[in-house]
Amino acid sequence: MRYGCFSNDLREYEITTLDTPRPWMNHISNERYGVIVSQAGMGFSFWRAIHAFKLTFAIDDGYVPRFPVTGRVVYSRDRDSGRVWAVNAQHGEKGVRDFSCRHGVGYSVFSSSREGVAGSLRIFVPPGEDPVELWTVTLENRTKRKRRISLFPYVEWFISSYPGTFCDPYVHAEASIHRDLNALLAINTNPENLHLYGGFMASARRPAGYETSKDAFLGRYGGLVYPEAVKRGRLRNTEANAEKMVGALRVDVTVPAGGSARADFVLGVAFKKAEVRRYVRRYAGEERCEKSFDALRKFWERRFSVVSVRTPDADIDRQTNIWGKQQVTTTQRWTRGLDRGYRDILQDTRGFLPLDPAIVRHYLVETLRYQYSDGTAMRQWSEIGGPHDLRNYKDSPSWIADTLVGYVKETGDRAILDEKVPYYDRGRATVYEHALAAVETLWRERGRHGLCLMGHGDWNDALNEIGKAGRGESVWLSCAFVRAMMWTLELSELLGDGRAARRLAKRIREMRRLINKSAWDGRWYVYAFNDAGEPVGSRTNPQGKCHLNVQSWAVIADVARGRRLAATLGAIDRMDSDCGPVLIKPAYSRYDPGVGRITAMNPGTFENGSVYTHGGCFKIAADLHAGRPEKAVETIGKLLPSNPKNPPDRSTLEPYGTTNFYCGPENPTFGRALYSFFTAAPAWLHRLVTEDLVGVAPDFEGLRIRPCVPEKWRRFSVTRRFRGAEYQIEFRNPRGVRSGVAELRLDGEPLRGTLVPAETGGQGGRGGRHRVEVIMGR
Repeated sequence: MRYGCFSNDLREYEITTLDTPRPWMNHISNERYGVIVSQAGMGFSFWRAIHAFKLTFAIDDGYVPRFPVTGRVVYSRDRDSGRVWAVNAQHGEKGVRDFSCRHGVGYSVFSSSREGVAGSLRIFVPPGEDPVELWTVTLENRTKRKRRISLFPYVEWFISSYPGTFCDPYVHAEASIHRDLNALLAINTNPENLHLYGGFMASARRPAGYETSKDAFLGRYGGLVYPEAVKRGRLRNTEANAEKMVGALRVDVTVPAGGSARADFVLGVAFKKAEVRRYVRRYAGEERCEKSFDALRKFWERRFSVVSVRTPDADIDRQTNIWGKQQVTTTQRWTRGLDRGYRDILQDTRGFLPLDPAIVRHYLVETLRYQYSDGTAMRQWSEIGGPHDLRNYKDSPSWIADTLVGYVKETGDRAILDEKVPYYDRGRATVYEHALAAVETLWRERGRHGLCLMGHGDWNDALNEIGKAGRGESVWLSCAFVRAMMWTLELSELLGDGRAARRLAKRIREMRRLINKSAWDGRWYVYAFNDAGEPVGSRTNPQGKCHLNVQSWAVIADVARGRRLAATLGAIDRMDSDCGPVLIKPAYSRYDPGVGRITAMNPGTFENGSVYTHGGCFKIAADLHAGRPEKAVETIGKLLPSNPKNPPDRSTLEPYGTTNFYCGPENPTFGRALYSFFTAAPAWLHRLVTEDLVGVAPDFEGLRIRPCVPEKWRRFSVTRRFRGAEYQIEFRNPRGVRSGVAELRLDGEPLRGTLVPAETGGQGGRGGRHRVEVIMGR
């Protein structure tokens, strides 16, 4: 509440001060174009890949922008008094009143008032694939005299891509003005760029002037707060060449006393005038703009309504129903910035499944195209024409079965299993055969303990020297391999492939035996054995004694049982902190060439002993698998930005975002979040809450009801669209149990067991609405 609050419908967060602990960003995008913007408008726009094709400039070297100092600004100048101010207020301005920034899901609105004029700037990206953003400026005159105002929308272009970034981009920079389109166009003509592209800015009103030269607009020594051209009140219609380029227009409006005025602008990617013309005709003007904004609202309402929960925990509800969906969508679209990470896209789309199964199907099949015929897979592939990352991270194929099984259960689309997809190197196979090849290679590529080889790395890619010589083994990957075989076994049984099912069941038992034989360290499981056969993540190690992920996956894969299960859960609990579980304890404090670059990271950062939210989600999965919902809910609360023990002044995190990690207890900035949005955690949280906590899980024949909730949760509900039908599911827990279904009714009729059968009619369904009543108990 110190910095702002959520709206009543939770769709917006209103920031009421420029001075938040760090710039609080919103991520706005469609499938091909995006905007990252702070409450002051700072940030940048991008196309196709966040780091590869920036459209506008931002000074921020971080993986995800946290402190951008350039962005988009709309300046106002009173043509009678000469007074200048920014509609979206900037740090250093004087006389700012009524400041607010409403970051919404898919848009941001900036408001302030000066000199008796209230102004607002709304920015959004229309749904679809057009690479544009739409700006609407509204001025309200609160005085008793008419006001003659000049508006100056402004961005600085950054138009260069790999490998052209190794050449001075300005020698290829040129801009042009197109008065017939009320637009300007700036391009980079370097033929070595992966793609030739440029940026345009167009106005629905006829501009009184244009500017494309940064020096001419800001002044040679000018700044963003009061640019020379705005103070002067006149643009010089300069067409920049071989210099830093900007986009700036002057649009004059008259605002009657007590009245209002509006101006609309279109900004986006284009290389030729014909492309600018197409987007101007499609989006310029109030009617077209509002039609696009209405389409955006409807897009998100459909996404919100696919699945929603109402529980006794308001923070879980807000994350699951609104902001988690925004973040899952963002990571699904952009996958942490550049290329398509193999294990990244599979996990992101697995959590994204109910929101748009068609997109999941596309990327699921696409990942299989980058699997080799021996079952292995590359680290990540490039969709933009750059080189693929061919490093042999052994966990890449282990994620295939999870997403594939999830997709078939969500949609009922069994035909995908017979679809033939080529391997990256040679040959082709059915999707089911791709999944079998993945587990076959993990079985085949094992080391001296019978455990999975690590190769360049596994999930924790900072442990990159454990298997440098090709002999290191990953216990975590061995546990993940067991889980992958369990998912693949479900497919084999579904298809009636008894031979494969028997083979998988036998290997599951054998891998569990080998892990317990070699990797149990007395109180927990070691993480790996390096090339020399030495344990990593052992109580005998001087640092990095216990790794969270291998403990979580030993539980998830049913490797840990009986006393070892109790001991493993105890080890997990000892890794907890006020901000959530740490990934490694104690953190590495000196470089160890037998482990990898993780040991050279600052203690408590990234994978080296931070509260890594992705790993925290694995811990939540383990809690729910072990029947510990109170522990799971407690951890969810610690990972979310609403954690009262880690408020924004300490975390610096946006109240609506999920961070990649919080610095761990061994770091002097314990609790600080270095960046948000690009993490697999939201996808995992969405899946864990909807399928494993409240327990409405898609199955091959319908919805499986399997709640695992805290005993004090006496009532909760889930709305779920599934195969064309909508289910309103009401849970009652009169005896205060954690799990179990005593009674199950569908539209008033009792059902036996825990399965709500899907409507007939296949993937499309009949579109019916159903009421499901669940009484928990034994």
